[in-house]
This record gives sequence, C-alpha cells and structure tokens, in this order.
Amino acid sequence: SPGRSPTTPPPSPPRSLVGSPGTGGGSPIQLYPPLFPAEASIPHYSALKRFTAAEIHLWDPTIVGTVPIIAMIKATLTKRMLIPSNFLFPFRNPLIRALIPVTGYRSELITGANVLALMATEPWRMLGRRRPTPLTFDHNLHRRAETPLWRIAVSYAALEEDHMTAYWESTHYHRRQRRIRAGESWRKLLGEVVLMMRAQWADIDILLDPYFLYLPTKQDRVRWYPGSVSRVANLTQPIANLPELTDLITALFECDHADPWWNHYRDPGSAHPSLSITRLVNKFNPPAAP
Repeated sequence: SPGRSPTTPPPSPPRSLVGSPGTGGGSPIQLYPPLFPAEASIPHYSALKRFTAAEIHLWDPTIVGTVPIIAMIKATLTKRMLIPSNFLFPFRNPLIRALIPVTGYRSELITGANVLALMATEPWRMLGRRRPTPLTFDHNLHRRAETPLWRIAVSYAALEEDHMTAYWESTHYHRRQRRIRAGESWRKLLGEVVLMMRAQWADIDILLDPYFLYLPTKQDRVRWYPGSVSRVANLTQPIANLPELTDLITALFECDHADPWWNHYRDPGSAHPSLSITRLVNKFNPPAAP
C-alpha cells in the first residue's frame, strides 16, 4: 500500500504447521511463508545484518550482509552473490594460465573415431538418472501445496534436461555455445528465484542445494586431460602397474572415479560438499506438527 515502507515485510498468515518433512500422500495442503525463522534467513529479509563467516559458511559475509532479500534483483544473484569459488570445482587463479600437464596427458587418444565412440554412449545421461533428493526442502510436501519453491524445482528439472549435454561437457569437453545457452536459461530462472525469495519461501541457501547443477566459471580448473590419472599413478607409484588406456571411454571412466566433481557429485558414493552444512537440512520445510 502507499503508506508502507518498501523495506517492511508484507503481512503473512501464521506459519503453517501442516505436516512434517517426509510426509507422504498426495492430498492438497496449505503452506504459508515464511516456513523458517526470520533470524535464520541469509541474508535477512529487510534489515542489514553483519554475519560472521561461521554463521553463513561458504558465503562471503562482507557481501551477503549488505543486501536484504527485499532489495534483491536478478543481478544480485548473477553478479554479486555467486556460488563461492573452490566450493564445487578446483580453484584456478584466472591470472595464471593453466599449464597442460607434461606427464600423463594422452593426446593421441583424441581422434575422430574415439570422440564419436565416446559421444555415442551419451555419458551425460547419468546426470539425469542420478538427480538427488533436495536437501533443503521436501519436494513432495511443496508439490502438494504447489508452492513457488516447488515450481522452481520443476522448472529447473526441465532446464537441466534441456541442457544436460552442456552440463556434462562443461567438465569434460570444451563446447562454448552449449554452455552459453545453458547459462542464459539458468540466469532467467534466477529471476524467478529472486521473486520466490522475496515472497519468503527461501533464501540464498537454496542455491547450495545439491539438487541444482552449476557450470564451471573461469575461476574453476576443470579441463580434462585424458589418460593423466593412470599414467601419473604409474610414474609416482610404479607398483600400481595400471594398464595404458586405449580409448576415451575408458579414460572417461578413469577420471570420473578419480574425483567426484567431474560428474557434479552424482556418481554413487560421491558426497556433495553441501551435505556437510547442517543448517541446510530441511531448512525450507515447515516445522513439524506438535
């Protein structure tokens, strides 16, 4: 209304106590934001808050506390509050040119026939088959209430399906055009995420949920050098006696099992870094019914 300050949170119904995380069934329910305490919001909804690094682990406290959620726009997420470097992928100093490894790199494996054979296996399909259960919210609970957070999850799943090849190629194969299109779709979705946060369904911690994939940036060291794992192992540990690779399919299997980030932490047994952040677990679910 005209008399309300733009930094005053809009009135909302009492917090819902309907159901609890993991509630089954398919009957419709009603949920009303906010579903989590105001003091747990990162950043706060309308007030500036000086956070400590421990309180908001992984986020930069010098940035996060300067913009309340009510003042956020899409550029806040696309330019200021980015996913922290060295969170998902190895960090690379952008001022230093990455060197091609002199030992282990099997450049002779990169032939037209080998590339075609590898791509024919459609290795990116495993990303969709292994999409994890959301960490920060109960997908089924929000689906039954048809919340904006559930709609974001559905839109993202469609985005990931459309750009799955680009997500896989981003850590294995340099094809810039596909990554550009995937990035544009993600930035468009972030505009909807901002509106959802301003409606108090979530905060920026939603972006740390393993449910979402991310494209590496210029600060991430993700260039794939086929064959480097086994050859370096044989040079440093001669008793390992690993067989020399003869094709890219085997080289891919080798690298994906050496480091979980190659497949975005979706291989069996991989532990996504967000799983160690306890505040994320079910953060955007309603409190359990008494």
